[in-house]
Amino acid sequence: MASILVNGETLNYVGEGNGPVVMLVHSLGANSYMWRPIMDKLKDRYCCIAVDCRGHGKSSYKNPFTVRDVAADMNAVLDELEIKRAHIVGISMGGPIVLEMYAERPGRIASLVIADSFYDNRASAKERLAETEQQMQGKTMATFGVEYAKSRLMPATPQKAYDELAEAVSLLTPKAYLDTLSAISTLGFQGLIPAVSVPTLICFGDNERPPLQQQGRQMHEMIPGSELTVIPGAGHLSAIDQPEFFTKMIGDFIDGVE
Repeated sequence: MASILVNGETLNYVGEGNGPVVMLVHSLGANSYMWRPIMDKLKDRYCCIAVDCRGHGKSSYKNPFTVRDVAADMNAVLDELEIKRAHIVGISMGGPIVLEMYAERPGRIASLVIADSFYDNRASAKERLAETEQQMQGKTMATFGVEYAKSRLMPATPQKAYDELAEAVSLLTPKAYLDTLSAISTLGFQGLIPAVSVPTLICFGDNERPPLQQQGRQMHEMIPGSELTVIPGAGHLSAIDQPEFFTKMIGDFIDGVE
């Protein structure tokens, strides 16, 4: 893993493979580790880049977490690596981040994949933030991470995946976690969607929460020509629950763009 200094933050990232660039943006609490199974299968034909968002993994957290600033971080990483064109995949909180990336640099983006994501969680933001703060009180982040993994992954998902997600969450400070949750929950991002004009795939698990399934379908309707895939046997983190299906899905989609 390498690191790069952008926007006052030291961001850790991993890059593997050769070919057109695919940048992968992780979910809340996770980090670049979650993309390894996907990268292992795609790196034979794509250059895959996964960055630990500020406050996550081994990246620093010196400045506030805002979706727009994290999107600027991702674009700055691509600038530093002299990448002029890239396919962008975002999961969960990665969805709003990649929409902001597109808004900032639309000419760079070859295609978008928005997985298990949303554009407006404001209706439940206050309740969710209060509930999360209560859940975290008196616990280490390691303990909270175990509970988090249990609440996000499907029962049939291997225990190793539960352990890895719990470990990733344990690397965050409580402040970084809550700041991130607030940033993605207290703003709406629907205003960014109508401008999207590149090939786009919207996907979510068949066990995803109904409100997020509804928002996924609405994003599909709002982006002309976009594709929609429902992933069998997956919940909120389909790339972890069903990595083989997820990899083939995005590989086939991106192959069709090139």
